[in-house]
Amino acid sequence: MSVGQLRWRSRLNGGPAQDPTGEPALFSSLFETLGPSVNAWAFGDIPKLQLTIDAVLLWDERYPDPSLDPAVYERMRAGLTALRDQIGREADMIRAERASRGLENR
Repeated sequence: MSVGQLRWRSRLNGGPAQDPTGEPALFSSLFETLGPSVNAWAFGDIPKLQLTIDAVLLWDERYPDPSLDPAVYERMRAGLTALRDQIGREADMIRAERASRGLENR
């Protein structure tokens, strides 16, 4: 998860309804194309992934985007925090799944 992804998700979830063939489609296309490769790499080192998420949240907190609706902003941050915590709780299961698929764990 990058700051850009957090901000873009917040923007898409906080603004007026958009033409689904416009910006939401671009976001979806980008992450469907790049997401699997990035996630395959990132989930290979779960502690480092969690530290990266912490760094994203810290940077985002230090440099808030005033254009975002505060309620949406907090909901998106809470979702990312929950994801980080879930990754930690399910680390052994994630590693086992990756091993069964022949992916490296670090």
